[in-house]
Amino acid sequence: MRTRATIIFALLLTFGINGFGQIQRGNGDTLSTENVIIVKEFEPTISNAIKITDSPKRLDVKPEKMEFDYKFIPTNFQTSYLPDTIKAARIKGEPLNRLYRGYAELGMGNYLTTYGKVRLNNTRSRNGRWGVALDHLSSQGEIEDVPFSGYSNNSASVYGTRFFKSHQLKGDVNYSRDVHHNYGYPEFFSDSVIYDYDDIGKDEIKRIYNNLNATASFASFHADSQMVNYRFDAEYDYLFTSLDDAVQEHHVKLNSTFSRYFGSELGVIDINTDYNDQTIYDSAYNDPNLFVEVNPKIEVKGKKWRAKFGISAFIENENETDFRFYPDVFVNYNIYEDYIIPYAGIDGGLERVNLNSLRQENRFVATRSTVENKNTRYNFYGGVRGAFTSELSFNLKAARKQIANNPFFGVQNMFTPTSVDEIYRDNGTFNVVYDTMNVTQLTAEVSYFHAEKINATARIDYYSYDPNNLPKAWHMPKFKATLSGRYNMRDKIIATADIFAVTDRYAQTLYESNSDEQVANGIYAQKLPTYVDINLGIEYRYNKKISAFLKGYNLASMQYNRWMNYPVQRISVLAGFTYSFWGD
Repeated sequence: MRTRATIIFALLLTFGINGFGQIQRGNGDTLSTENVIIVKEFEPTISNAIKITDSPKRLDVKPEKMEFDYKFIPTNFQTSYLPDTIKAARIKGEPLNRLYRGYAELGMGNYLTTYGKVRLNNTRSRNGRWGVALDHLSSQGEIEDVPFSGYSNNSASVYGTRFFKSHQLKGDVNYSRDVHHNYGYPEFFSDSVIYDYDDIGKDEIKRIYNNLNATASFASFHADSQMVNYRFDAEYDYLFTSLDDAVQEHHVKLNSTFSRYFGSELGVIDINTDYNDQTIYDSAYNDPNLFVEVNPKIEVKGKKWRAKFGISAFIENENETDFRFYPDVFVNYNIYEDYIIPYAGIDGGLERVNLNSLRQENRFVATRSTVENKNTRYNFYGGVRGAFTSELSFNLKAARKQIANNPFFGVQNMFTPTSVDEIYRDNGTFNVVYDTMNVTQLTAEVSYFHAEKINATARIDYYSYDPNNLPKAWHMPKFKATLSGRYNMRDKIIATADIFAVTDRYAQTLYESNSDEQVANGIYAQKLPTYVDINLGIEYRYNKKISAFLKGYNLASMQYNRWMNYPVQRISVLAGFTYSFWGD
C-alpha cells in the first residue's frame, strides 16, 4: 500500500515540473543562454578505496575418525543349482611313430672287409618282446711283413621277454664263431730260416673259437614296499675250438637277489654261484673251480646323503677250500642340488678268469694257459662328481687297490722251426703269468649332453703299477685318454667320433736283440710306442627307412702294436647302407 502511494506521488511531481517548463517557454523565449565562468581546469579525483589487508590462510583441519560398528546377522539363503550336461572333452594324443620289425645294415671296405647286421623283432606289445640278431665282420688283413692276418667274427642269437602283472621272464641263446690267425712273428724270425712269411700257410696259424651261450632270468616288481622282490639269473657258457688243439670250457653262473624295505631302509642280499671247468689236450691245465658269494647289505638315505653298508663273503674250492671276506661300503653326500657330490667307498672280491675272458681281452692268448681267479683284496676309492650346468657333468676319482693273481700277457711262445712243416698253432701266442700288484688310478671325466643333439665324453686315466715279482706290468700303459662324441643334425645327418690315445707299454721278450732294456736275468723288455687311434663316422638318413654311412678307422694311419709283434691295419674305410623293413 505504501509502495503504491510513493509511485503516485512521483508521477504527480513529474507532471508538475513539465507544465512549468512549458509555461516559461510560452513567454516567447524558447532558448535561453547563460554565461559559465571556469575558474580552473577540471581535476578528477578518486577517493581512497577501502582494501582488505588480511591474507588468506590454510587451516589444517584434522578429520574426526569415525568409528563404525558392524553387525552381521547370519541368514541362510536358500538356493538351488542344477548343472547342465556337457559334452566330454577328448584329449587327442600324438600319433605313435611307425615301428619296423626288420633292420639290416650292410657294408664293405678296403682290405676286403665285409660287414653285416640284421635284426628281426616284434613291435609294441603288452605281453612281451622277441627278436633275432645276426652279426658279421671279416677282413683279409693284408698287413705288410707278417703272415696272413685275416679274421672273421660271426654270431647269431635269439632272445625273448615275457611280461606278467608283477613279474618278468626273459632269456636268450647266442652262438658265435671267431676266426683269427696268429701272425705275430718278430722281424728277425724269417732271417733265421730259409723261407719267407708268405710261406707260412693260413691253416698252420689259424685259431677258431666257438662259443655257445644261454641265459635265463626271472624277476619280480612288486609295488608294495613291504613285499620281497627277487631276481634269479642263470647263465651257461660253452667254449670250444674246432681244430686239432681240442679245448673245451664249461662255465655256469647262478645268481639270485632278494630285497625288501624296512621303513626307509632297503635290505638286500645277493647269493652268487660260479663254476668253471676246462678240458685242454694237456690234462695239466684241467682245473675245475667253484666259488660262492654271499653279500648282505643295507642301503640307507637321508635328504642329502646315501650310504650302503655290507660285507661280501666268498667260499672258493679248487684244490682246497678257502674263505674270504671283503667290505662293501659306499657313501655320498649331495652338497648342493646335484652340482657337487663327494663320494667314497671300499670293496673287493673274486673275479672269474678263464680262457674265454682271456681271449676276449687278447685273442692271441695261448690255449695252454693256467687260469686263476683275480682276487681284489681291497679297492678303496673316493672322488667328486656333479655338474657345472644341466648339460655338463663331471667325475673326478682316485682309487688304490691291491690285486692278487692279476693276469699279465707275458712272453710269446716262439719256437723257431727249421722248416714250414714244424710250425705249430700256438706259435706267436702269449703265455699268461700271475702276480700280486698294487695299483693307483686317477680318473677325470667330463660329459656333455644337449637334448639328444650333441653327446660328448672325454676321459683321462692315469695308472701306477707296482707288481710284487714281475719287473714290469706287461702290456699295461700309464696313461689312457678317450674322446667320444655324437652329433645329430635334425635326425638327418649323424656324425660320430671316437679317439683313443695310449702311452708306452712294455712287453716281455727273451731275445736281447729284439729288446730295449734288460729288466732281469734273462728277461728283456721291449717298449711299445705311444699310439693315437682316430675313428670317425657319418650317416645320412634319406628317410625313416633308408640311410647311408661312411666310417673311417685308424685315420692317423699308425701301424701300432696293440700286442707285441701284432701290428694293426692302417687306414680302414667302410661304406654301406641301412634299411628298415616290415613295418607295423
